[in-house]
Amino acid sequence: MKTERRPVTPDEAVAVKYLGHVTYPVASWDKRFARHMGEVEGITDKEAPQVWRLFKKYRRQIACPDKARLLALADTLSAPDLRKEAALREIREKYDQAMKGVQA
Repeated sequence: MKTERRPVTPDEAVAVKYLGHVTYPVASWDKRFARHMGEVEGITDKEAPQVWRLFKKYRRQIACPDKARLLALADTLSAPDLRKEAALREIREKYDQAMKGVQA
């Protein structure tokens, strides 16, 4: 089953353009994804939140005149960073365990 691609919005097109100028870690998923987005026509509903997640993640490397508005848009449209969420859960669990030991 082929994935449906929709036309890229003007804001998504700007984000993809600027992601093409970012320096990524070697052989990273982010780098492969950004290159892929620069080569394909259209975007899927699963790719769009990832574009905005990368735009937020690499915001310090992006010099765009409309950056503030695009970052605000990215805050509402980006996919969650699952690695950060897992790390926060682990920290909370360790904290809770440590606090149980102190209270006992």
